Amino acid sequence: MYIRIFYTTCYQTEDFFDYATVTAKGTKMPRGDKGAIMQFKAPDLPLETQMAIAKTLSALDTQIENNKKINHHLASTSATDSSPDISRSKESRNKASLRFSTDF
Repeated sequence: MYIRIFYTTCYQTEDFFDYATVTAKGTKMPRGDKGAIMQFKAPDLPLETQMAIAKTLSALDTQIENNKKINHHLASTSATDSSPDISRSKESRNKASLRFSTDF
């Protein structure tokens, strides 16, 4: 699994996209040249290094997904929350206290 993640990540780099763009065929709608893409050289790293990189990336992807779920949950709960907003700005609090002090 980690090896697949490593190579998938290699093919999502700027170097790969630059290579695919340079070797693309067609002028109106350029498309990748399969033969050229198959010749793209991924980094030749030791297997242990590849697995360590992929494991780290996998953990980051999992954390990103968890954060998205938390953000979605927070957004949905705040949209349904009908309690008054007590976090007024400092400026609005100052205006309110000024109005109060000049009423006497």
